[in-house]
Amino acid sequence: MRYLLALSLVALTLPVAAAAQGGPGHFRGGFGFGPGFHGQPVTGEPYSAVEKITSTEPLTDGTKLTHVRQEQSWRDAQGRIRTEVGEVGANGQVAFHHAEIFDPSARTMTILDLDKKTAMVMHLPERRFEGHRQDVADDQPGPRAFHGEQVKMEDLPAKTVAGVSATGKRMTRTHTDASNGRALVSTFDRYEVPDLKITLYSAVNSPRETSVSEVTSLNRNEPDATLFQVPSDFTVKDAPGHRMHGSRPRQQ
Repeated sequence: MRYLLALSLVALTLPVAAAAQGGPGHFRGGFGFGPGFHGQPVTGEPYSAVEKITSTEPLTDGTKLTHVRQEQSWRDAQGRIRTEVGEVGANGQVAFHHAEIFDPSARTMTILDLDKKTAMVMHLPERRFEGHRQDVADDQPGPRAFHGEQVKMEDLPAKTVAGVSATGKRMTRTHTDASNGRALVSTFDRYEVPDLKITLYSAVNSPRETSVSEVTSLNRNEPDATLFQVPSDFTVKDAPGHRMHGSRPRQQ
């Protein structure tokens, strides 16, 4: 699903930057919504969350490559989002090097380099925000089937994740391998919290990869306001290719 830095670099190359709605759930596009579905920022539903993401990729020699990441995310009542993702080392320690702050009111996306203490600020156009995460208003279209593919949607029994009851759906995509005629089946599970509009658990099981993302800690209190501000000892830089209006993002 998506590293922070890679996402940031992609966003910087777009002619019109799309604002990213952060939040738990690395189930990106499995239901066919893609990385840019429309939605309005969620306000009045603050939270702080910790999520564990485990992905496994089979290699040609028969072995498997496993990655374990941890994501921390915060959303305040104004709808501002802060997200950090780090690799989990062999000792269980996590190193966080970058953070993203999305402010829908100021229309800014700020990329923080926590090691170099620099901040890159993108000023987004006045348009309906497009989110790449699940915590936006639920006005998404249904999944689309590609040529020669069958898609099945079904409800899953509710389950408790991080102490919260979540509703689940499963999408199954089936298509035929042209080289050998075998049916290839991929399943995508997602459990959400309707009022928070975030994904607490997602799982992908396909011939190419398996991955599980699960929120292990969820707090619905208002997070510290300083998380959504550029620290005073950071140097603010202009985003390449974007006209900046002021040296710092407007703080609430």
